[in-house]
Amino acid sequence: MSRKRWVIEGTWSGYTGSQRHVCHRVVTTNPDKFDVTCIGFSDNTTMLITKRECKPRERVTEKHGYDRLLEECAIKGLSGYVNVSQL
Repeated sequence: MSRKRWVIEGTWSGYTGSQRHVCHRVVTTNPDKFDVTCIGFSDNTTMLITKRECKPRERVTEKHGYDRLLEECAIKGLSGYVNVSQL
């Protein structure tokens, strides 16, 4: 039996609603490592982090925009809302 895959997706809020877009997307088999739900930046924008299970045979195009930032959050054991100044 194959392992379940999860999509971790980050959506940047933008400075206006029309600028909102997905800026980070990765597939993982360990979703518990990603406990952050939102990251706040110093320019008052945010990145909302969502998790969902992949559908069978789903192809996911990854975007590696914030790998280091999310890894640092996982290493420090941060969860929920995280401000970049905490890192």
